[in-house]
Amino acid sequence: MALIQAVVSMARKLFGNNGTNIVKEELHQLKHLLKGLSSRDLGIKPEDLEFKSKTVQVPAFNLPSIFDPLQPMKSVQVIPPAKYINVYEDSSITVCTFILNHLEKIPLHDHPGMHGLIKCLDGKIAINSYTPLPRDGHSYMLPNAISSLVPSAKRPFLIPCLPMERVIVSSDNDLDSVCCLSPEESNIHELVVIEGTGVFLDVLAPPYDSNERDCHYFKVVGTHLDKKLNKEIAWLLEVPSPQEFWTEHLEYQGPAISRPNDIA
Repeated sequence: MALIQAVVSMARKLFGNNGTNIVKEELHQLKHLLKGLSSRDLGIKPEDLEFKSKTVQVPAFNLPSIFDPLQPMKSVQVIPPAKYINVYEDSSITVCTFILNHLEKIPLHDHPGMHGLIKCLDGKIAINSYTPLPRDGHSYMLPNAISSLVPSAKRPFLIPCLPMERVIVSSDNDLDSVCCLSPEESNIHELVVIEGTGVFLDVLAPPYDSNERDCHYFKVVGTHLDKKLNKEIAWLLEVPSPQEFWTEHLEYQGPAISRPNDIA
C-alpha cells in the first residue's frame, strides 16, 4: 500500500465521525504515518518547486470589477506566491498540498470547527498561531491604544486570542515535522516560508464548506498584557481575502488513492 493511501485511510478512520470522538492512539498513528511522508510520495517533481512568471489579466485602472464589469483589462507578468494540489477529498476529510515560494506565506486564516494536521515536506516553515478566547461569560479589557486603531463600528468584532508559541517545522522525518490544530486551539494561523521552497501537506476534517465552514482571514490589530489573566492577549480583526495571495493549481500526480468502497 502506498504511504499516501495509508495516510488517507487512517485519516478517514480518525475523522469519520466528523471529529467528535478523537482517539488519541489513532491520532498518534496518523502522525507517525505523516512524519515519513515526502514530496516524492505525492509525485511532486523538481520542476513543480520552480516558480515562473505567468501572464494574468487585471483591471487596467485598479478598480473593483464589481463596480464596473466592463472596465478594460491589461496583461501583467506575475509570479504566483503558491501552488495548490488537491490530493484527496470526501465528506469527511480534505487532503491537499501547498507549495510556497521562498519567503512567501499563507496569510492569517482560520479553520472553523475543523481539525487539522500539517506535515512539512520540503523547506522550513514557521507557523504563527492564535487560540481564540471564550467569550461566553467572559469579558476582556480592550485597551484604548488598540481600540483606537479600528473604527468604532468594528470594535465589537475584535477577537481576543492567546498567541501560541511559534512552531518551526521542516522535512525531518520525526514527529516535530507534524503540527496539529483543533477547533479550539491554534485554529487561526499563518505559515511563513523561512528556508527554501516550502511544501506541506494538509489533512483537514471536516472539509471547508462555503455555507458552514468557510475560510476567513485576519490581521493582528495589537497585543497587550491582560493583568487580570496575567497573559498576553492579541486582538484580531477579520479582513477581506488578501489580493496578494493566490494559488496556481497543479494536478495530483502521485499514486492513485482508493475510496472506501474501492478498497477490498
